[in-house]
Amino acid sequence: MGNQQGGVSQADFEKYRSQTHLSQEELNKIYEEWKETAKASKDIDKKKFGEMIEKVGLLDNVPRIAQEKDLPPSVIRSALIDEMFILFDNDQSGKISFDEFISGVSIMLKGTETEQYQAIFNWRDKNGDGKLDRDELYESIKHTMKAAKKMIDSSMTHLKKTKGVDGANKVKALLESWNDESNIQAFVEQIFQTADKDNDGTISFTEFKEYVESNPAWLDVFKQTRRI
Repeated sequence: MGNQQGGVSQADFEKYRSQTHLSQEELNKIYEEWKETAKASKDIDKKKFGEMIEKVGLLDNVPRIAQEKDLPPSVIRSALIDEMFILFDNDQSGKISFDEFISGVSIMLKGTETEQYQAIFNWRDKNGDGKLDRDELYESIKHTMKAAKKMIDSSMTHLKKTKGVDGANKVKALLESWNDESNIQAFVEQIFQTADKDNDGTISFTEFKEYVESNPAWLDVFKQTRRI
């Protein structure tokens, strides 16, 4: 690969081999796809990110998930891209660097449970202090509920065909209820009552991990993108 190609040095690749679960062959393939997609750009936006994760196989399960959830594949694809973009964007810059992409792919495809817990925790820990306060948890849950509502709103035509008008409207009403501010606040308090073991008003990573172990739905994005 030479000493420097597109801003990625041989030393960088040595780092990727030692710090990720990806093989040299996988790293080479990802790098070639990155050069083709990013062109001369150092970072990629969400559109190119979607192209990249499709190329590396992280959207392979979209048809299966769409069938299981009875939603259009296009809606599932868009939702997965949105969720993974947040998880990959470690510095919250709104762009994905090659370092962030390699790290994210490694965790998505081959990461340990602890790495997955950490990724889910990190994007909620907006100020990076290693703890979740009520505001951070509220904002992250609000985001998740809005994303779920967006999926349903985008799927209403499909749902009216598969569930009937009344059935589709019931699903929409349920999601609107979940997005109610008081219900989100109640959910936050419920989580704190369970997870905040030392009652210090914050949730540490250890407390969060213990909570997620009993509530594995928080790791759904990893299950949905794993290769079968």
